[in-house]
Amino acid sequence: MTAAIILQFKRYLQNVGYGTSTQNMLPVLVEEFMEHKQITDISCIEQQKVQLFLDYLQTRPLKKRTGALSEMMISHYVYALKTFFSWCEVTEQIDYNPISGMKFKRPKQNSREPLSKDAITGLFTAAVTLQEQTILHLFYSCGLRRSEGEALNSSDVHFKQQLLYVREGKGARRRVVPI
Repeated sequence: MTAAIILQFKRYLQNVGYGTSTQNMLPVLVEEFMEHKQITDISCIEQQKVQLFLDYLQTRPLKKRTGALSEMMISHYVYALKTFFSWCEVTEQIDYNPISGMKFKRPKQNSREPLSKDAITGLFTAAVTLQEQTILHLFYSCGLRRSEGEALNSSDVHFKQQLLYVREGKGARRRVVPI
C-alpha cells in the first residue's frame, strides 16, 4: 500500500510542476518516514508518530559518511511531510492532517561570503585549459547553478546576441543570461 501511495505522490509532484530533483527527493523522504514508523495505513498516522520521527532525525547518522543530519536536511523532511500530508488531505485519503498543528524551528541560514577580487583572480588564473575557463565563466560569471549547467545544450548559447538561455532554472523557471 505504501509503495502505491508514494508513486501517486510522485506523480502529483510531476503534474503540479515541481522540479525534477524535488520530484525525486520528497517521495524518498516520505518513504523513509513510512518505513521507520512501519506505517501501512496512512489514515492511522498520528501527530505523535511524526514528532517521534523528527526527534529520531536529530540523532540519525548520515548514510554515506560520518556525522548527523544538518538542520537544513531536517527541514527538507518537514517540507516533504507537510507537502505529502496536504496532498493526502486534499485527495481525501486522510481526514486529519497530523502535521497541521505542529510548530517547527527554522534552520539557521548559512552565511555566504562573496569571494574577494584576489580569490576570483586566482580562480581564473588557475583555469588553464579552455574547458576549465568555459566552465568557470558559465558557473561564476553567468551565475549558473550546477543543475542549470548540467542541463545546458550548445543550442542554448547564442553567441551573436551574447545570450545564454537557461531552459529549466530553479523552480522550473526559464531565464536569459547575458554572456
